[in-house]
Amino acid sequence: MGIATRVIVAHGGWPQQDETRLLHPISLFALVASLGFRVAAELATAPASFLWAASGILWSLAWIWWATGAVPRILVLNRARSSAA
Repeated sequence: MGIATRVIVAHGGWPQQDETRLLHPISLFALVASLGFRVAAELATAPASFLWAASGILWSLAWIWWATGAVPRILVLNRARSSAA
């Protein structure tokens, strides 16, 4: 997520401050919580399928949240960059 953000911002000609906008704490929290559920699923025996499902849902939500900020930057031409070229 961090590398993809850097690529979108740097190669798209967007201001560096956009990196912090794309790496929103909600998406990062969901990603870390997803990892926690995944590790818990590996350690648990009985409710492992529930934990895997929770991990997958949180992982998906983290990327969807991130994509809501990233996709517009991919699809829209940065006018400041295009006028400088």
